[in-house]
Amino acid sequence: MAKKYVWLKLKEDFFQQKAIKKLRKMTSGGAVYTLIYLKMQLLSLKNEGKLYFEGVEDNFIDEIALEIDESAEDVQMTVMYLQKNGLLEIGDLPDEYVLPAVVGSIGSETAAAERVRKYREKQKALQCNADVTHKLLEVTKSNIEEEEEEDKEEDKEEEERKKKLHRLSSKKFEEKIGLLKEIILRATLCNEHQLALVFRPAQYKAYIDDLLLNIEESDYLQGKVSGKMPSLQTFTVEAQINRILAGFYKTHSSKTNSLGINDLKHSKNDADILEML
Repeated sequence: MAKKYVWLKLKEDFFQQKAIKKLRKMTSGGAVYTLIYLKMQLLSLKNEGKLYFEGVEDNFIDEIALEIDESAEDVQMTVMYLQKNGLLEIGDLPDEYVLPAVVGSIGSETAAAERVRKYREKQKALQCNADVTHKLLEVTKSNIEEEEEEDKEEDKEEEERKKKLHRLSSKKFEEKIGLLKEIILRATLCNEHQLALVFRPAQYKAYIDDLLLNIEESDYLQGKVSGKMPSLQTFTVEAQINRILAGFYKTHSSKTNSLGINDLKHSKNDADILEML
């Protein structure tokens, strides 16, 4: 029986994808979480992009941690992030988990031969039917145009975010910390004494700009969700801060009539920061 070689095909822009960039920037171990994701992809190759809980350990997290030689805590953070960003999905079978990026990105010698055969069959059929060729070209053109429009919208949002980050970076750290404290006080309804007990400004120095922007994109973190209020721990515990930076609380509904950070009352010292946001 001929030996079959199987490999994973990563896109050349793998590390430029927004979801991967966010994963790598997670302060408590972004590089480790990215490595775990890659290990999980390789582990899924034998099942065509799927992972299964086989009951060797008590749960799926512990079992994956055992197989790839990583800590269960790091695997849990990675899996939570992957699920949140659509990089890990629940399969159709019990205890089945699917990595969409792997499905359709597996190469092998036999798979390559099959693709060549199907391509030749398709070319032959198209040559016998000019109408079908025309329709396929029109559909392809339409799909490309739709994808280009979506890419433009994403690029526009990304460009706007870059501009906000650039303007924020020109402000003093003390000004941004003052704004962050005011947001926390309003969102959690705690008092300044309670905040002072757990608030450490130096903790935010490396990512204060990203944190402020992610808070702006979340109604929940601004205390605008009726009946739900973030706690002090949401803004002061490292694991919870990582969730904010990863976009876990981002509001995905329409921005129409959304207040955002701009509409918070603020002191004179915070005016420049709020004005540019």
